[in-house]
Amino acid sequence: MIVPLRRLVLQVMLTSCSAFRTSVDNRRNRAPLGDGSPMQGRQMPLLTDRKAHKLSEHGRRGEDGMTSAHSRCRRGSPTHSSPKRKHRSSCQPADHKCSTKKRAGRSLFIEQIFPHVQTTPDYAPLPTQITTHLAVYSYAIINEGDAPAVIQAQVGPDGKHFAADVEETILPGETGVIAIARFLRFTRLAIRSLHADKPTTVSVYFQAQTVR
Repeated sequence: MIVPLRRLVLQVMLTSCSAFRTSVDNRRNRAPLGDGSPMQGRQMPLLTDRKAHKLSEHGRRGEDGMTSAHSRCRRGSPTHSSPKRKHRSSCQPADHKCSTKKRAGRSLFIEQIFPHVQTTPDYAPLPTQITTHLAVYSYAIINEGDAPAVIQAQVGPDGKHFAADVEETILPGETGVIAIARFLRFTRLAIRSLHADKPTTVSVYFQAQTVR
């Protein structure tokens, strides 16, 4: 009685094992690969020619963009605009005061020449110079004759009335310089012979300097 029961149990177990093995084989054979090897799940969809062309074109553009960016970096060209530097003034108004220096003006040279003037026994005035805006001015007298000459500098306020300022005697063959001691708007020289019977010849140079 026990032996047939064991046979029945063994037969049921063998039947169930064979059925399970058959179902597993059927599942494996449902989705075969191209090379004949079984694979569980769904099969991967294949790319069409148009999609593959688009993907390759997109990849090529990406490579070109990376190459151009890399070349720009190698050439040193900036990828973004750098902020402009603000001009910094040399003066700092917060704590320091600006030191302003006036530029020196140009000097202007003025010259008048009175050549070969013949002396007389009385004072003979030369043309008047307006010395209002002159910073420095003086007279040079060259005695070209054989007798001494007396030179007198005269200053005046209106060009008509003059007063004696400096007087000097220039010997024959010498050169004298007369600088004005007092200032008025108009200046001139008056010349005469030291000896009335001995005239002489002189040349006068008026030289001045003004600053503009």
